[in-house]
Amino acid sequence: MIYGKWLRGSDDLSQAMQLRYDVFVTEQGFSAENEMDEMDRRAIHALLYDDDKNAVGCLRLFIDNEGYWRIGRLCVRRDLRGHELGDLLMRMALDKVLMAGGKHLRLSSQADKRGFYEKYGFEVVGEPYLDEGMEHFLMEADDQSVLRAVFSGCKGHSAAQE
Repeated sequence: MIYGKWLRGSDDLSQAMQLRYDVFVTEQGFSAENEMDEMDRRAIHALLYDDDKNAVGCLRLFIDNEGYWRIGRLCVRRDLRGHELGDLLMRMALDKVLMAGGKHLRLSSQADKRGFYEKYGFEVVGEPYLDEGMEHFLMEADDQSVLRAVFSGCKGHSAAQE
C-alpha cells in the first residue's frame, strides 16, 4: 500500500531529501549543491511512502515571487516508476492548489518529461533552456486547463480551440 502526506518546510524532510538526492544527484547527475535550496523551507512537500515507512515519491509546492503556484522536484524511487506514483503526486499537488483557490501554475520540466506534464494541462512557455547541461522547458497552466485535463481527459484546451 502507498500512503501520502504533506509536510511543511519546517518538518523533518530527511526522507524526501534523501530520495531527491538519490534520483537527481546519483541517478541523473545534477550537483548536490544545487539540489536543496532556500525554497525547501518555504515550500510544502508531498511525500509518498510504503508500508515500511520508506519514501517512494515526493514533490514540493510553493508560491513563487510572481504569484505562480510552483510544482517542483517531483521524483519517484526508480524501482517503483511506472506504477502511477507520479500521477498520484501531481493530483495531490493540483488538489492542494485548486482547493486553495490557486489560478496559475508553473513548473520546470526535463525535456523527456514534458508529455507527462501536458496530461495535466501544462503548456510550454518560451524556448528550451539548459539546467546543469540538461534540456528543460518552462511550463505553465491555469486552473481551468488543469480542471479540463484532469477531469475530462483532454490536453488542457477546449474543442473550440482545435
